[in-house]
Amino acid sequence: LIKIANKLGFDKDEFLASATKLDDDLEIMISEKSHIIPRFLRLTTFLSDSDWDILSKQVKKLDRSNNLDKKNSIKIAKSLQKNLNKTLNKKRDIAI
Repeated sequence: LIKIANKLGFDKDEFLASATKLDDDLEIMISEKSHIIPRFLRLTTFLSDSDWDILSKQVKKLDRSNNLDKKNSIKIAKSLQKNLNKTLNKKRDIAI
């Protein structure tokens, strides 16, 4: 499927997802962290594409060892919390 996606110029992850398949590296990651990744993904079902972009940018700020210095960690956490609160408030307002 990955070879087909590449030949057709499709994003391999989107192509595999549409076939309800995951790339091997993602399957391994989920399997190795099966105690946290499924729970995390279930918590994020309400996120919009924009929210995912914000979250991705925050994660990219992590260094290769997934460490943050304390100052940067607090700044990122506050920013992420603010953005998530805005999203939750918008969704709540729409529901009302």
